[in-house]
Amino acid sequence: MPSRIPDVTAADFVERVITASFQQPVLVEYWAPWCGPCRLLFPLLEKMAQEFAGRLSIMKLDVEAAPDIAERYGVRGVPQLQLFRDGVVVAEKSGLMPEANLRELLLQHTR
Repeated sequence: MPSRIPDVTAADFVERVITASFQQPVLVEYWAPWCGPCRLLFPLLEKMAQEFAGRLSIMKLDVEAAPDIAERYGVRGVPQLQLFRDGVVVAEKSGLMPEANLRELLLQHTR
């Protein structure tokens, strides 16, 4: 089954995250291939992508492939989540979190 969470790159970040966030919220997971907690968070994000389909987009950005974007948005560690709405970060969380906490964060911005 293909992933519901597409990769975003430095080349398409503005279009797929910033511009798209004017239509609906966009959650970006900053991750790295060597990050164990990122691998644990990914299935939960897949579940949320399905649950919030049509109300929210979820993207993932490899910080090693796009260090300039990570630096621009103040990413200091992975996993880090940033929720964009109307072109700006409106919520941010670092590290692994329980499903209930992630769902509540997303509900706050999709009501």
